[in-house]
Amino acid sequence: MTTTKDESLLDIGRLCSVCQRVDFLPFTCPHCSVSFCTDHRTNFNEHECKALKLKKQTTISTPVPSTIKSSSLFPDLDKIRKQAELDRKPKQTLATSSDSAALQKLKSFISFHKSKSKPLFRLKKSTPASRMVELAKMKNLAVGDVKISGSERVHIWVQYVPDESKFGNAELTERKALFVSKSWPVGRLLDFASTAMKIKNDNNRTTESIKKLTIFRHRRDGESSEEEYIYVPANGRVVKEISDGDIVYIVRGADVTK
Repeated sequence: MTTTKDESLLDIGRLCSVCQRVDFLPFTCPHCSVSFCTDHRTNFNEHECKALKLKKQTTISTPVPSTIKSSSLFPDLDKIRKQAELDRKPKQTLATSSDSAALQKLKSFISFHKSKSKPLFRLKKSTPASRMVELAKMKNLAVGDVKISGSERVHIWVQYVPDESKFGNAELTERKALFVSKSWPVGRLLDFASTAMKIKNDNNRTTESIKKLTIFRHRRDGESSEEEYIYVPANGRVVKEISDGDIVYIVRGADVTK
């Protein structure tokens, strides 16, 4: 019976980890379950709890889940390089299907003036020397914004193509030499040329394509294109779409009938 009583007392009390005495009001660590009697309370306050230390190490080493994706912090260098290569490549944009009717109108205009034996519309043999001479003449005649520095200027011939009923209007269809900035958007070139040549430009005020102005340029020597006239998108840049000596045609309407 004595043994049973002693065992029941041990179930209630705890052995002190220092003196091995049973204490019925022990100080027990909640992390490692080590107990201390009243006499060794100081040991309880100063003991190094291995379970608590392990818990802290686990908390520090476990990474906190992050909602921030690494792709948002670091740029995609491959994507940037590919885009830069595309931007460096010169564009040679053919007329789109929506502008095919305007292209036919331009061809009809050229054919009309060739039939009239107009000097500006006759085919000439082009050589490097002749191109230099023509460019020098153009530069002497060209007008533009004087604020554009010489190194930034692009010299072009601009030809307006009116409605077919006005193909023969000499004043309306007179070719003009202009210089523009290579840093301009093509849309700004169109605005400037329209003002300089007194052409009504409703591109920013109408949604009717028949009233809008479309731009083409003559194909350059050695340029790989099936079309003699290259469509120039208004959202392009002069530096990529236009070169010194180009002939630029402004055509009214993208959906005009053939």
